[in-house]
Amino acid sequence: MQPETLTNATLSTEHFTPDGSDLAAVFGITLAPIASTKCCVAHLGSDGIVYFRYRPGAEEDVKDFVEYHKQVESGLRGKGKSGILVDLTNLVRFTNETRRAHASAEALEPFYALALIVRSPLARAIGGLLIILDRPPIPTHLFATEAEAREWLLHEKTHLNGHANA
Repeated sequence: MQPETLTNATLSTEHFTPDGSDLAAVFGITLAPIASTKCCVAHLGSDGIVYFRYRPGAEEDVKDFVEYHKQVESGLRGKGKSGILVDLTNLVRFTNETRRAHASAEALEPFYALALIVRSPLARAIGGLLIILDRPPIPTHLFATEAEAREWLLHEKTHLNGHANA
């Protein structure tokens, strides 16, 4: 039997790896851990993107958010702004207070853009509504796959850098 080859289509709960090796293999990048809590892990990729993933069955509250946010701030200190790709697939529940904290200017200050991975049509509809309600202070879009989200973040970075050089 041949070993399974991971593709963007198979990045999910089934292949979740806390060390991010599944993402590194698919995208051909190296990852450095910057946060790990009971409900999530985050890595800074060699492409300048933070890959944030919830652990399977995650239930997040504000206390979890504060713990994660402190670790990310520390891990990104002195590195400039990054894009952030957040895979919401494994998130089971979070509070409204936590959602608002994630969308706050303070939480998003280290980032130039936010890409959210949602896999179901219902999650996409709810996510779109929450983006409208929360109005994050940086460009924010919903995607079905990591590849689409990553491509958009890299484009946003190029666009941002183009304006900085103009």
